Amino acid sequence: MNISTYLPGELLEAIDHLAKQQHASRSAIIREAIESHLARYRAGAWPDAVMDWRGDPDFPPFEATRGADDIEVRDPFEAESR
Repeated sequence: MNISTYLPGELLEAIDHLAKQQHASRSAIIREAIESHLARYRAGAWPDAVMDWRGDPDFPPFEATRGADDIEVRDPFEAESR
């Protein structure tokens, strides 16, 4: 489907420059930008940064502390004595 929209001159220049760099059409660059933008705001979608995260290798696994009696647990609702 074709649509018409106004783009400021500097934006159109930037699109044309990118299209030339990527050997793509102006329409392809604009379509890809719109698809990318919509994907970020899709209902319930997690950002790529979250989906691509593989954890912190320096952080101990949860299972490493299971059953450890030497871990002090503080009740956050208990007033601290000073």
